[in-house]
Amino acid sequence: MRRSLILLPALLAFFFTLAACNHIDVTDDEDATDPATPQPGGDEDDDGILSVADILSGQYADQEVWATGNIVGYVNGNSLSQAVFGLPSAPNTNFLLADSPDVTDAASVTPVELPKGTKRDALNLYDHPELLGRKVIVVAVVEQYFRVPGLKRLYDYSILDEEGEGGGNTGGSSVIIPIDHEAIVLDGR
Repeated sequence: MRRSLILLPALLAFFFTLAACNHIDVTDDEDATDPATPQPGGDEDDDGILSVADILSGQYADQEVWATGNIVGYVNGNSLSQAVFGLPSAPNTNFLLADSPDVTDAASVTPVELPKGTKRDALNLYDHPELLGRKVIVVAVVEQYFRVPGLKRLYDYSILDEEGEGGGNTGGSSVIIPIDHEAIVLDGR
């Protein structure tokens, strides 16, 4: 009797704990996606890496995405109307991404926030004027930035060479390497 009085509260606690837990779905679905893998977007053959036009469409708000484009300038102020299509004369905390290296229309660009630290050190145009016009791939979250869909919380990047091959990053926690028009991530997060 005494043993059952000790066992009963333990069993009741166990069942109450089970009842309070949320249901967890475990699936072996082959279609399940890994958040570090590029998601569909844009053209069918782009392996899920978004263009600037895709980002500006507004359909990817608050999503972590892979995006590609050319660095064409930066915002010198607090509004996209203060976009500068060229090199800065002072340190900068952002850059403008466009689908083509010759874009000079603020309506055709998306701003990319450069977080303080190694990513800003590696990608800002003030310290790296050679990046103007260069193509990059970034992994970031689509959020309003300068009142337009922009890229914030930059997780990773890769600076591409003229042939579109990955040059790797120089300060991120992982490396993005395009292989045969597919991108993979070796993730350190």
